[in-house]
Amino acid sequence: MGGRGSGRKHQPTAVLKLHGSRAAETRPDEPKPPTVSTLKRPAGLTQAGGRKWSQMVKLLSQVPGLLTIVDAESLQQYCELWSVQRDALAHCKANGWETATARGTGPSPAAGRYFRATDALIKLQDRFGLNPASRATIRTDPTATPQVDKKAAYFA
Repeated sequence: MGGRGSGRKHQPTAVLKLHGSRAAETRPDEPKPPTVSTLKRPAGLTQAGGRKWSQMVKLLSQVPGLLTIVDAESLQQYCELWSVQRDALAHCKANGWETATARGTGPSPAAGRYFRATDALIKLQDRFGLNPASRATIRTDPTATPQVDKKAAYFA
């Protein structure tokens, strides 16, 4: 039977509201981070990850009430994983998906990195509504006005 940690994961109130759940009304005290129109690109992203960051911030900020200041870390993880997946795919295309082993052939380490990064990206895409299935359940607040950080917008 179900042990500790089994069952459905708790959903934040904002997610419940986006899904149209009445359970969101029972949590009036949950913190509500402010929405933003842009996020400062974190240091340490690869060049490809930085380009993806700019693309995703522009895309996500077009949906009112979706991007908040606390999303930066998840978005950074998404961009880093996207860069890892892209590099692993390029390696597999250049060197093949399999490699010689003591028992014959097997998947290359780059293939393993590619598939693990893809699995993690799919999970993060669900959080941001970046696929048709998760997007179909999201409802946003069109009246939400994002806070504009002029300095972050300039450096983005």
